[in-house]
Amino acid sequence: MKTFYIGSKINTNIPIKELFFVIEIYDRIKKKYIFNMKLEPVSSTEVTKVFNSRIDISISSANEHQVWIYVYRSWNSSEPQLLLQRNIGSLSAFIHPNSFKQLTPINVKQSHNNTCQVLSGQQMPTVILNIPRRYVFVTSEYPPDHSNDPFQRCVIERELYDRIHGNSYPNQKSTSLCGPAAYFYCLLKERTDLYIKAVRELWEEGQTKIGQLEIKAGDAAKPSNFFEDDGTTPRISGIDWITMGSLRDSENFMWDYDNPTNEIAAISAPWEMHDWLKKSGAKNLQNLTTLTSSNLKNLLEINEYAKKGYRVVQLMSSPNIFNGATTPNFKAHWIVWESPLRHVIDGLPIHSQSRLTDIVDLDLFTWGEVKNLRSWNIYAANISLQKFLNASFGAIVFKGMN
Repeated sequence: MKTFYIGSKINTNIPIKELFFVIEIYDRIKKKYIFNMKLEPVSSTEVTKVFNSRIDISISSANEHQVWIYVYRSWNSSEPQLLLQRNIGSLSAFIHPNSFKQLTPINVKQSHNNTCQVLSGQQMPTVILNIPRRYVFVTSEYPPDHSNDPFQRCVIERELYDRIHGNSYPNQKSTSLCGPAAYFYCLLKERTDLYIKAVRELWEEGQTKIGQLEIKAGDAAKPSNFFEDDGTTPRISGIDWITMGSLRDSENFMWDYDNPTNEIAAISAPWEMHDWLKKSGAKNLQNLTTLTSSNLKNLLEINEYAKKGYRVVQLMSSPNIFNGATTPNFKAHWIVWESPLRHVIDGLPIHSQSRLTDIVDLDLFTWGEVKNLRSWNIYAANISLQKFLNASFGAIVFKGMN
């Protein structure tokens, strides 16, 4: 059993008695948390936790384990609210009792000119974390730090916390950003650390790099027509516009993408999806998209990859599946499979002898949710294999990401 001495210094102008912390350890190889401590009060400007590993972690394998710290604040006896989450290094940096004292302290500073509110509705002074706030993303409707500003740091921090803990997924909502949504869903699932890096760097600097994929906010940093008709509800969440809107604008050669209602400029082609995944380090990448609707042979090939644990990013015509359309529609929607395509009658994967009239189902990600196709709505409840083939235009598959 190996003992690690995890800790961090905290620079803060907030009363210590109002701060709480949590430390978690994430296994990058197994893609899961191996240690989650309970919320504890901060008692000084140094927070520490002795971690006695129940498994044999060598010094070399400790490099594959990331240490995360979460700082919370309870304001006027309110329920503790998340202020900050930080990757403070690999587990190998905490071998000795005082190793953490050599690391850069975490800054948790109070600002008095921000209008963020805690989720409970009680007023709480905003904290400005690590890098001073640069207003990269600003809507035309509201100035930075207005109560309706969807890009306030506290808003993005909360949304990011929900993402990395599986409470929410990328959601294009009414926009045409299904391609970027599918891409960032894959990144979130395969490399959570790179997803977090992308959000932070885009928010703080307006640019990031995921492997060889360079993303710059560009025109997406100053979006117009960002709110619904009520004037206060964003058409898309701040975190999704920062990531998905920036990716779409970076990749557009002819059109600027600065408006979530711009449908044409938001559409993603198969070669773009393949390029994003390739540059991001996707392994065993195969482009199995088709010019016309899939035939059974093509779909069976894709299903074999799904059975082997590959990520399947499918291009399809959504009206034919989700809206009850009966005539061919434009191939413009991306989904991500979370299971092979299967028969409803016996739950087994489709095969070469499957009848085109058989009702099929699968688990999938789209529009911010992961659930089975049949539960989506009344139109998707009884999709035949033939109808699924008509709506399918192949897929891009990969297994793992560097």
